Amino acid sequence: MRSPNVMVLNAAGINCNDETAHAFELFGAPVEQIHISELESGDRNLADFQILALPGGFSDGDAIQAGRTLGLQLRTQLAYELNDFVDRGGLILGPCNGFQILTETGLLPTGRIEPGQPKKLSLVRNTHGRFVDNWQYLLTEKSRCLFAQPEDIGELIELPIANGEGREVGDDTSNLVNELRTMGQIVFRYATKEGLPASTFPDNPSGSEYGITGVCDPSGQILGLMPHPERFVDTKQHPNWRRGEGQVAFGGLIIEQMIKVAKEI
Repeated sequence: MRSPNVMVLNAAGINCNDETAHAFELFGAPVEQIHISELESGDRNLADFQILALPGGFSDGDAIQAGRTLGLQLRTQLAYELNDFVDRGGLILGPCNGFQILTETGLLPTGRIEPGQPKKLSLVRNTHGRFVDNWQYLLTEKSRCLFAQPEDIGELIELPIANGEGREVGDDTSNLVNELRTMGQIVFRYATKEGLPASTFPDNPSGSEYGITGVCDPSGQILGLMPHPERFVDTKQHPNWRRGEGQVAFGGLIIEQMIKVAKEI
């Protein structure tokens, strides 16, 4: 079965594009790094790809708000192409800044860009007001996500994070959280090392209600998460691998499962 073609979107300020490309190539998927200007000009087309990855970094210097400028650019210039990509069964992965971008477009949590509609989900400054660069434990929820189920990647996993704006809010955050829970769109929650849901710092580094740190759309094709799966695709990337920790590269399991699902669509 042919491996899916992967587009890693590039733009000013993005700095995790090479790691993201390497992660997909490691598991056999052909990858091209495409600058957003090539999509806007029509020189390249999303129709040639089955997976779209929006990498982490600081797109446009996180001007105004993290991910806001590039998210609005995609929302206003490429809404039709992105909606068509999802309608055709394309999968989208957005770690960290990619998650922030997806919320700005409206693709998360709704799964569709509706230019006239206000966004439902925002990622704002962590409650403690600081940038956090750490390894965190996560609970994998039973959700709609097609490529991040607990039986495939593990119920309690560990991934690195690096963000200052990772707290998920809405106009009415509690109602939004309840809606996401009801719809099965919560994919990852922060946890303690013992596997208990985390509500306070440092186990919940952003202060997100219900510990949410990963969300999918209703179709399960689009996943945004604050952790960086592309930074844990080899066990030696774990800071304590010499002490026998990090024996499962959970980020690699997510990438590998995403490629597997894309082959079947």
